[in-house]
Amino acid sequence: MIRSFLLLLSLPFAAAFGQTAPIHLLISSPNRAEFRISRPSSDSGRGPLLGRGRIELASEMGEVHVTSLDSLNPVYVDATQNGRVIASGDGAYVVARREAGGVTIESRSQLPTSITPEVRRPK
Repeated sequence: MIRSFLLLLSLPFAAAFGQTAPIHLLISSPNRAEFRISRPSSDSGRGPLLGRGRIELASEMGEVHVTSLDSLNPVYVDATQNGRVIASGDGAYVVARREAGGVTIESRSQLPTSITPEVRRPK
């Protein structure tokens, strides 16, 4: 009787402490190079964010694409949770995805041909 009472009493506390902390993305580039952040799965009315230097995003991310606008400077992406780095990657094109158990980061040294026309600026 007492065991079942203690079990029922502890369940709400276990649920409260079992929640996952938000994931923060720290995006940086050397020499204050520009980069573009886009979220293809979110609202299509919002355009991509342009950043320079260092940016921190706190979100319930689904998928985030980070593209370097300067071919000589790669972009560094660190995913942190509770102040600890749980995933990282660097390259000209970085994709961060939140999955069931954590975060995956894919990086490429060159831009994919499918997005190259989007990144080029008119002269």
